[in-house]
Amino acid sequence: MATQVEGQTQLQDFLGILKRRKWQIVLPGAILVSFGIAFAVIVPKKFVARTQVELRPVGVSISAKDSGNASFQIRAMNRIIKVLQQLQAAEYLSLPPQEQYTYLKRVIDDVRVTVTPTTKEGATFVNLEYVDVDRTFATEFLRALRNDWIQDVVERDRNKAQDELQKLREEKTRFEKELKNEDQELTELRRVNGMSLTQSTFGSNQVCNEDLLVERLGLN
Repeated sequence: MATQVEGQTQLQDFLGILKRRKWQIVLPGAILVSFGIAFAVIVPKKFVARTQVELRPVGVSISAKDSGNASFQIRAMNRIIKVLQQLQAAEYLSLPPQEQYTYLKRVIDDVRVTVTPTTKEGATFVNLEYVDVDRTFATEFLRALRNDWIQDVVERDRNKAQDELQKLREEKTRFEKELKNEDQELTELRRVNGMSLTQSTFGSNQVCNEDLLVERLGLN
């Protein structure tokens, strides 16, 4: 029984200490709660917009092979400026030049680009994210940024295809010219050796009379 009384006395002493120092406990707790509420009110929430682009190698396309540079191409400052101007972003356009640069740096840092490994089919997935306090602007900005980059990718592949087409046309013209020269040489050899200009089968026992116009052409 003596042990039980001693335990109750220690508990009462502890509660007495807490009662005397309650303000030392409540006040810091109240301050922490106040800071938490103020932080939640003052610091706005940020929204994350996400999108994904699949690059597939088609024909002479170089987009999938060049996907390693996607992060630098998408986050290029010139592209960011172009997209902000297209969207008529008032928050950016209303700033003086020096503050515009700071704003651009912040936007670039908030744009995240990751490239997944190439699949067996040769496709590459480019993932884009943008973080902003304005949900609508975040969505519109990321969509415009993605479309502008896709347009550049398509244009680059189109130019590559045009270059390849031009090379093929030049080769075709060169081969046609070589074929024409060889035909002329063959015709000259036939004429010099008295061969038929119309019959291409040699060593045959069949006799085919030459057309009179062809014979006259050969004489001429």
